[in-house]
Amino acid sequence: MRQVKIKSLVAILTLIAAGTLRAETIIPAKLSLNDAVRLSMGLNVSLKSAVEAQKASLSDLRIAKFNTSYSAGSNLNIEHSSSNTGLSQLIFSDLNYANPVGTEAVLRLSPLGVGNQFGAVGLLVRQPLLKGKGNLSTRGVQLLSAQSDVTIRNYDLYRTQQTTVMNVIEGYYGAVLARERLKVQEGAVTIAQEVADGTRKREAAGLMTGIQVTRADFNVARTKDAFNIQSQSTRGSLDRLMLAIGGGIGETPELTDSLPEVVPDPPTIEDAIKTALIKRVELRALDERIANQTRDLAVRKDAFRPGLSAVARFDSTNPDTGLISGSLFDMGSTVLGVEFNVPLDQRALRENRDTAERALDILRQQQNFEMDQITEEVRGAYRDVETAKLSFQIYGQNLAVAEDGLHLAKRMVEEGEGSNRDILDAQDALTSTQSGVLSAKTDLYLAGIRLRYAMGEDLTTMGSK
Repeated sequence: MRQVKIKSLVAILTLIAAGTLRAETIIPAKLSLNDAVRLSMGLNVSLKSAVEAQKASLSDLRIAKFNTSYSAGSNLNIEHSSSNTGLSQLIFSDLNYANPVGTEAVLRLSPLGVGNQFGAVGLLVRQPLLKGKGNLSTRGVQLLSAQSDVTIRNYDLYRTQQTTVMNVIEGYYGAVLARERLKVQEGAVTIAQEVADGTRKREAAGLMTGIQVTRADFNVARTKDAFNIQSQSTRGSLDRLMLAIGGGIGETPELTDSLPEVVPDPPTIEDAIKTALIKRVELRALDERIANQTRDLAVRKDAFRPGLSAVARFDSTNPDTGLISGSLFDMGSTVLGVEFNVPLDQRALRENRDTAERALDILRQQQNFEMDQITEEVRGAYRDVETAKLSFQIYGQNLAVAEDGLHLAKRMVEEGEGSNRDILDAQDALTSTQSGVLSAKTDLYLAGIRLRYAMGEDLTTMGSK
């Protein structure tokens, strides 16, 4: 009885878990392209990763904008000497300040000292005059780098969105194409069965030989096998669509959009390349990386300069044990001056500078290569559009011929002037041409989408247009 209860509990928990997972990636019974794109924006893992990276960069930017930090603490010591043993304690707090132009300040306040510890206040302010000032200061570089990283992450997020949408569009219309080709194959089975039935009747009437019946039956089996293969391919195309969306593997929604209509003529190849070199965010991201590396090189070179800083310092101690009082500032001292230092050992500095120079040179070469790669990608996408357009025209012209051929073959058999082989050959030609028209129509549309993607145009608002 206990084992039965455990098995029942496991079954219930399994059903609950399955229901939870299904709720997280629920796919509607009827799915349009707009629905698929919308779902992918919330389910696709690659897109989620890009969003998280973008949020992390925004968090780093907020941190970089903090000019102050606070801390507080206390120490407790047991002190022993030949003449005395006792406790000493100091309560203190620190305020650190650093701004993007290089100014740094540290305020330390010790309001309470006990034993050999005394309350004190100290303030140190430093302003660089040569090395490490302005945008080359530590805080300045941190802030500018964080801003640049946000920009780069925004570009990465945009590109990931475009890739996700393109994959969903290709997956959706790939599934629609598979569905339509399944209908064509279903029609081929119907025609093959009609031919077999007609051949069997004519064989009974002595108008055809037994070999023709065998041939017709073999053709029925062959077309049914092709239908089964296409049926499995249709299920596989749905799984690929679900994978592009980011969830729902095994779901079989009804795809409500039909095959896309032929897209308008693309721009000239020169305009397409020009648009891509302006809009492709990979180039803009490289611009940011080059700016970052240029700034890093400037910092490395700045490290060779002498350091000169204006310094102001105030220190005061309360000689009495106990809480802070006005006497804390009575024993204060103020120091104003400058600090100067020269980097004598420049071996590490030279290595850092050379490394930064090589990295900058690589980024510039990468930018040129990326421009060439984008140009080639656009040219390739443009060639695919032209190839798909020509294929669509050829199959469209052949469709009417194939339909007439099947009609003529049936008529010749009815008039006793042909064999069922003519019908079977005409049926194969028609099935192949119909599938070719569907494929060419889809390929032409998707080639146009890939061209738009290569040009850097926004696909996220495209929907089913």
